[in-house]
Amino acid sequence: MIAMANRKHLTSRDIKLIDFLEENNLIITAELAAQYFYRSPTNNFRSALTVAQRRLALCCELGQLKRCRDHIDQCYIYYLGKRPSKVDHRLMVTEFLINMQKKYEVIKFKVEFKELEKQYSMRPDVFIVFKFGNKIVSALVECENTKTYSNETKYKTLYTDYANKKLLHILPYPLWLICISKQEPETTLKPLWINSDYSNFSILEQQLIREYVIK
Repeated sequence: MIAMANRKHLTSRDIKLIDFLEENNLIITAELAAQYFYRSPTNNFRSALTVAQRRLALCCELGQLKRCRDHIDQCYIYYLGKRPSKVDHRLMVTEFLINMQKKYEVIKFKVEFKELEKQYSMRPDVFIVFKFGNKIVSALVECENTKTYSNETKYKTLYTDYANKKLLHILPYPLWLICISKQEPETTLKPLWINSDYSNFSILEQQLIREYVIK
C-alpha cells in the first residue's frame, strides 16, 4: 500500500489508481487512466487526458509509480515493481476492467483467478462479479492476442461441471464466458466475443437483456 507520508501529495483519484495497479499487478496508460480514474464530469476526454498525464507524471516524481516506453513516439506505460512484460496482454486486462467499471456496478474481480487451477489446470485472466439491474452476474474472461481460445477443452469440462452444480462453492452466480480479442475466436464453445477495440462492447448488455429481461 502507499506510504502514508506521501498521501498528502496525492489526490484520492491518484491513490485509487495506484491501489488498483498494485492490488491487481496491472499496468496502465494515460489514455486508459483518463477514461475512468480522471474522467471529466463533462465527459471531455481531451481535458481528462491532460489531467491524467499531469497526475501520472507527479505520481512518478513522488516515487509512487514508474513509467517506461520503448520509443519516443510511444505512450508511456505506468506500473509498479519490475518493468512489465507481456505489455499488450496486461493492457487488455486493464482496459476490460475499466470498461466494466464504467458501465456496471462491479462487486469484485480477481486478475489471474487461481481458484480453478488445482482442479482444471487453468487461470482465467479475470473473474468478475457485477450487477445487472437487480441481478448478480459473474464472468470468466480471457484476453487473447490470437484467434485461438485458450484452454478450450478445459473450459468445456469446467462448464459441464458448473452446469451440474459442482462448482457452486467457487462460482455461485450465473456464469458467462467472455473472450476479448481482435478477431472472433474459432471455437465450438462460443464464448461471448468482445472486440479488443470495444466497438461491439454493447453486445454484453444486449445479451444480458436477452437473458434476464426479455425472458
